[in-house]
Amino acid sequence: MTNPAKYITDMITGFTTGNPVSIAPGDGKDIKAIIEAQDEMDIDSHNTELEKDLSVFGCAYELLYVKKIAADKTQVAIEKIDPRGCVLVTDDTLDKNPLFGIYYVQKNDLLGNANGYLITVYTAHWVIQYRTKTGYVLSDTNLIGKPKAIKHYFGGVPLIGYRNNEERQGDFEQTISLIDAYNELQSDRITDKKNFVDALLVLYGFTLDDDADNLKDGVLEAPGKGDQGASVEWLTKSFDESQLQVLVKSIKDDIHQTSYVPNMNDENFAGNISGEAMKYKLFGLLQLIATKQRYLTRGIRQRLQLEQNFLTLKGSNVDASGATIQIVPNIPVNMADIISNIK
Repeated sequence: MTNPAKYITDMITGFTTGNPVSIAPGDGKDIKAIIEAQDEMDIDSHNTELEKDLSVFGCAYELLYVKKIAADKTQVAIEKIDPRGCVLVTDDTLDKNPLFGIYYVQKNDLLGNANGYLITVYTAHWVIQYRTKTGYVLSDTNLIGKPKAIKHYFGGVPLIGYRNNEERQGDFEQTISLIDAYNELQSDRITDKKNFVDALLVLYGFTLDDDADNLKDGVLEAPGKGDQGASVEWLTKSFDESQLQVLVKSIKDDIHQTSYVPNMNDENFAGNISGEAMKYKLFGLLQLIATKQRYLTRGIRQRLQLEQNFLTLKGSNVDASGATIQIVPNIPVNMADIISNIK
């Protein structure tokens, strides 16, 4: 079992969010309180985890909430949550404004048996929790206790949805069949090697008796060769390793070509390649990252707006409108060429 899917996700996550996302305020505007709040919540680590979910599932969700850090002090916090348990409902306008979000978690008893669901609904002003006995049905007979409603002050739905691309596909989703084929081929090669080692010894023209009379001093003595003589050979299944290696390379190349993630261990990525040559080799990956950047930027703007609403309510003078969000890919840079051009 090899895992090209993990390689694809780890590489793209590193390329996209390896450099911290840079946010600069608009002209004459102040976002210092937002930057300080994001530093407190370690936003760079959060962005990396968010991008990993995008790469694996094709979508990702983050939740803004208020955390109590002292008896009389709170701060805004952020956490990514499992996209397999999230639903974000929008209106039917072209802007697709969020109406409410749903996050559901299956609950288990002490023996590990399913014991209903905890369903949390996030609206623009309220967080409403339901606890069911079985399944998702919100009915009087299926609910345990009354729903709990807690008011929040973000001025919008605090559950933000991100997408990896227009199709909401993960970065290795198109290569799953190729990965399965690669693993099957490698497994068959190992099986063939084991069968080769465990080959049968075939004796022609004589047998090995129980008393082993023809075994003297550790040497097997057999009749001479000829029409009625004896011969010995190994019974093995022959295979052409060179042809298998051609097929292995072809599948690996298809995986990297389909995912746009180059094989960094390839001989084409030598240390003496110029910066321009490197850009051409990474051209497909850069186009993929450009798509990711657009969708990431859209979600980060929603995050900034919600943070602004909450911090303004606490008395901070912040304005995140018009802020510049810059996501710089973490790819090798030929500094010698840059310095030469500047000179």
